[in-house]
Amino acid sequence: MTERRGRLLGFGSALLAASLFAINGPLSGLASDRDLSAFGVVIWRGLFAASFLGAILALGVRRGRASHLGAMDRRDVTLLLAAGTAGALLNLCMFTAFERTTVALALIAFYTYPVMVAAAGTIFHGERVTRARVTALALAIGGMALVVLSQLDAAEGVRVDLVGIVLALLAAVCQVAYFTVGRSGFRHVPSNEATLVVFLISLPIYAGVASLAGGLGAAVSAPLADPALLGLTLVIGVLGAATPSVFVLMAIRRIGGTRTGILLMLEPVGGVVLAALLLGQALLPIQVVGGALVIAGGVLLQVVPERDGGEVIVTEDEPAPTF
Repeated sequence: MTERRGRLLGFGSALLAASLFAINGPLSGLASDRDLSAFGVVIWRGLFAASFLGAILALGVRRGRASHLGAMDRRDVTLLLAAGTAGALLNLCMFTAFERTTVALALIAFYTYPVMVAAAGTIFHGERVTRARVTALALAIGGMALVVLSQLDAAEGVRVDLVGIVLALLAAVCQVAYFTVGRSGFRHVPSNEATLVVFLISLPIYAGVASLAGGLGAAVSAPLADPALLGLTLVIGVLGAATPSVFVLMAIRRIGGTRTGILLMLEPVGGVVLAALLLGQALLPIQVVGGALVIAGGVLLQVVPERDGGEVIVTEDEPAPTF
């Protein structure tokens, strides 16, 4: 695979992941309207994601494709455990932050992670801090902030909770950990198989926390009594979790964490657009401007060539996900 093809595949994977992740907000809102708790959304989302990826893997093995999971060494297992734990803690921190502080403030705190990823890339992977990269970060973060802050409702007021904001920042740190481990760890494990393991590790963590909080029974039983809700969580799990998570890992491995993080800031932009389409919410001019700035940051990364010492990673032996 050529570097150019690897770069294009990485950019395309990140953009597709951002587009699919954007469905989580509107669809989770619909699930909440049907009395499914945050724990329920996380648990069923993870369960359907793991089931989907497991079925894909089983189908591939049945057709003669070898699974790489049986060949993992101790280092692979350790790093996948770290990635799965980071992913689970990220979601738990964010959902708790949403309950304690205004969602827009939590998102602003969380989306500081691309800056942290850039710093980690410089420290651990020798990536250079270039003018194009800094400009792209500034454009994307500024645009994302406009989109998110435009959703503040003055009538509802702004809840500023220090614990909630700290939890959102901890979620950002977990995202950095996942990006860093996912870039250089378990490299010979295909993205779809690695993502399956991550979800399998996350599920018992979600269930344990929900049990301690006294909400496990309701979280598990609600969709079983409501076929429409069960179908909704199925869509969230397959299209909002499993598929984009695979493409995120593919992007990290091919274009690095900084570029992937910047492109993923299109997620709140996509969420606003979907809310307009599905929920009838009007798009504000400031949201359009913010979305344009995020897109400009992503385009800048694509059109300005950089030679950043290992930034483009192409895994020759990684089979593409079979979906």
